[in-house]
Amino acid sequence: MYSWDLKNPDEVRHVLSPAQERGFTKLGWLNSRHGFSYGHYGDPEFMGFGTLRAINEDRGEPRTVSDAHGHRGMEIISYVTEDAHEHRDSLGNDSKILPGEVQIMTAGTGIRQSEFNPSNDIARAFSAKLNRSGTKWS
Repeated sequence: MYSWDLKNPDEVRHVLSPAQERGFTKLGWLNSRHGFSYGHYGDPEFMGFGTLRAINEDRGEPRTVSDAHGHRGMEIISYVTEDAHEHRDSLGNDSKILPGEVQIMTAGTGIRQSEFNPSNDIARAFSAKLNRSGTKWS
């Protein structure tokens, strides 16, 4: 993993970050490992790299749904590795992403979404959040 020294942003450093040492959040429906500060996990030493704001390993609990939540100013890329992942958003999109498939969502001025694991097994996915220039994260 790479990060910037916040005191000297022109200097890039390489940091080995084993999964068990990455940030962790448990939200009931979702367990996530975070490569950078994001959502309910914060570490000022790891705030992103260039336009890459977040990269997470997500595990959705069986037959659970997230509350609707918002994003803005980012591109969100999700890659499902196990089971399925359903997505519904405020633009009327409703999709099911299967293992090996990728979803790309643009959250320009704002979008609300909810996510659902329809399976009886844990769904696994990786997600990356990329900053859209000139916007703030949420």
